[in-house]
Amino acid sequence: MINRLFSSIKKFGGNGYSKILQESPINKEYTSPIYYIEFDEGLPFTPYEKQIIYVENHYSQKLNEYISKNYEKILRLYKEKGCDFIYIPKEVENINIDSIGYLNPCIIDGNIEPNRIDTQTIFNILLSYCDVKTPILNGLLQFFKVDENHFYFDYYPFSNLNDLEIWEQLRAYLHVATTSFKRADRMYSLAEVVINENYADNHFDPQAKQIIAEIKERIDALKLKGINELVIKRLFDIEERPKLSRLLITPKYEIILPDYNDMEIFMYPLPKAVFFLFLNHPEGILFKHLPEYRDELIALYKKISGRENIKDMEKSINDVVNPTLNSINEKCSRIREAFIKHFDESLAQNYFITGERATPKKIMLERELVILDKVELKVDVVKTPFEYTIYNNNNHDYIPENGEDDDLPF
Repeated sequence: MINRLFSSIKKFGGNGYSKILQESPINKEYTSPIYYIEFDEGLPFTPYEKQIIYVENHYSQKLNEYISKNYEKILRLYKEKGCDFIYIPKEVENINIDSIGYLNPCIIDGNIEPNRIDTQTIFNILLSYCDVKTPILNGLLQFFKVDENHFYFDYYPFSNLNDLEIWEQLRAYLHVATTSFKRADRMYSLAEVVINENYADNHFDPQAKQIIAEIKERIDALKLKGINELVIKRLFDIEERPKLSRLLITPKYEIILPDYNDMEIFMYPLPKAVFFLFLNHPEGILFKHLPEYRDELIALYKKISGRENIKDMEKSINDVVNPTLNSINEKCSRIREAFIKHFDESLAQNYFITGERATPKKIMLERELVILDKVELKVDVVKTPFEYTIYNNNNHDYIPENGEDDDLPF
């Protein structure tokens, strides 16, 4: 019956057809075939491959009673293998209110009130993006790849529903999922990169995304992963793309987002000066041309810090505009942290400095949303020549693991 029912579901193998994964040596009699299912590109959340999601197209009292009763036990089993077992009713019960504001900072805390929605609605929304015509029954989904904007999930159907067999099937799938489908992102080797004037540009993406441990811990606690994002959006009517806030620069050079409950974005003076520099140039700046902006950066730093004598900062500023060093990436990292500690990167990326390799880096926010309150960021400077030294590989500044930066308090 199972094979007939899933005749329209694609199986792993050559030409998209039949090759069922070999049975796990553990509990062979409980290992069902594992299929793959394609979901449309409009899937309303970003899949997360560590999530193994229980899904059903009709309510199974036996399975739900078992999972609910043994939820903590199942959770521990999956966590031991580095996976998250997702059971939607429990996710609804354990909503982190702070995560709602992180996903949509427009929401006012006092107005957070969940909709009445049953978990089958969540399943129905998810399965509506699936290309399988035959209804999916009760089983486990796990994301494993995206290809041409389509998302592919493993699907493992439950075939036996007494308590012992449910437990053994949960164990059997976990064993297969954590041994047969280990995947790693391709990492670029620093040895592949030639050290030259494009050093900062070559390392912009990975270096600018490093964040200090304290911020990372907060973000990990708030960030909604995978299907949790869909659950929150449906429960709280969160728009797919929350509106962008205006960005207000006050007379004291504070950065305020008035449409996000007057949220203040704190930065130390030098990263803030870099932020204002890029805000001044919507066309973007090539890192190899940074030396040309040294005097503008100095003028902005003086404005922000209120200091005329900045002799003690000369080296730090020179390092920032030196494209053979990593200092500019460190400052971009600090700017990115300042925003993503408050709200999701899908929104924050409009405010921090982004760009592809060998292209101008820029702040994407439309300048119509930037409000200057009795301040002027544009500065008239005479560009003076700036010489920099080509350092060897051993002398490059890398962001240390703890993310500390000596010039942060300035």
